[in-house]
Amino acid sequence: MSKLVIKGPAKLNGEICVRGAKNAALPIVIASAVSNQPVMLENIPTELKDIGVALEALQYIGCQVDVGDGRVEVRSSQIKEASLPPEISGRIRYSLLFLGLLAGKCGHVKISVPGGCDLGTRKFDLHLDGLRQLGARVEVAQDSVEVWADRLVGKRE
Repeated sequence: MSKLVIKGPAKLNGEICVRGAKNAALPIVIASAVSNQPVMLENIPTELKDIGVALEALQYIGCQVDVGDGRVEVRSSQIKEASLPPEISGRIRYSLLFLGLLAGKCGHVKISVPGGCDLGTRKFDLHLDGLRQLGARVEVAQDSVEVWADRLVGKRE
């Protein structure tokens, strides 16, 4: 990584464009499919691999996705698929977020155990516990996670 060193009493002024952060953008991109209305997102780092996989997953389940110049438009009124194949969910840890989206929209979802992480084995119990607290039934097999929900209901504890 290069650096810029400024010496002297000079003051900096001007503007820079701060690129959107992947870990903030991924849940927002996936959550945009909750709406039945078109959603336009800006400042999305669309050149990143994980963002591309999330957009591919949205298209796989039936969303229309248009991408250009850091903008993403998602139209989810035609969601028809309640599963993600291992070719998609195995490439991105954020595929866990599709559990809540598809359980809420379709009543059922099955995904392969999420992948995408080079940091080693990482648990995802918090995601599953959260879905259970919303009223979902969750089953975890060795290679998949499956969720059923007639209705997800928020509550405070």
